Amino acid sequence: MENLIDSFINYQSRSELELSVRAERMKPTKEYLKLDPKEKSIQFLRGVDSRAGFALAGYYIFIASGSEEMNTTSIEGYPGAVLQSYLNRSSLNNISLACRKVFDHGIKGSLTGAFFAKTKDIVLEQHADYWSKSSGKSFDEALQALRFLRSFFGVCSKSSSNLLLEESPLCKRIGFLKQYADRAASHLSLDSYEVDVVDVFHVVASLTLVAEIIRSFDRSCVESSFYNDLDEASHSSAKAIFPNIIEHRLFENISVERQARLCWSRGEEYGLHVLLRQVPYATGFV
Repeated sequence: MENLIDSFINYQSRSELELSVRAERMKPTKEYLKLDPKEKSIQFLRGVDSRAGFALAGYYIFIASGSEEMNTTSIEGYPGAVLQSYLNRSSLNNISLACRKVFDHGIKGSLTGAFFAKTKDIVLEQHADYWSKSSGKSFDEALQALRFLRSFFGVCSKSSSNLLLEESPLCKRIGFLKQYADRAASHLSLDSYEVDVVDVFHVVASLTLVAEIIRSFDRSCVESSFYNDLDEASHSSAKAIFPNIIEHRLFENISVERQARLCWSRGEEYGLHVLLRQVPYATGFV
């Protein structure tokens, strides 16, 4: 017994020492990593690419776990019902938080959609030069894609109150998700929410197309089927937990790479119309 107590005390001492080391390493300092405008532009879009992947991966869990019929998981009984309820709320929280971060309307701190929307032409040209060299695509193509992304974030990176007043369906739906993130994920609230399944679908699908534009230049070494493969894998993993999930996938009959390329290459008016209005119809959701 004494040996056991001594071992526990030694483990506790090591654990607390390790805790102090981590706390010292992570405590706030007055020194901040300073990024120049081009680096801010690059890093913001990389963050969009990353968050879009997590949103797409969580979409099918959200859809499948939202069934009004409880205990639809492959886990029987009360444990399955608990898992279903948890996954439904946590998946929506993660998607809404990704949406809020991507379409952040603040300009302080710089890595926000609103800040990127104000990126100067000379900075976009520097970014385009970086993309063209790393991807092997032309400078003009990279610049055209970046200008389209700047316009897109200029339209969609507003406060939830302003987004709900916009004419386009996507803006309203982003507004709903940002509102949910502010009220539900950050703290408990008794407020009612108007988030519908089609809202989540439209935002996730549009964000995926935007992320593919970024991937095609910033991660061109990755297979062009990356987001189609992720779409299929996300559906399959959700189906393993929820066998009765809907069979229709977001991009089952659409090449994400091709559609994303059309969004920026056919001009801003066409690309914005697709993302802001047409995605639910093009994918067969409505």
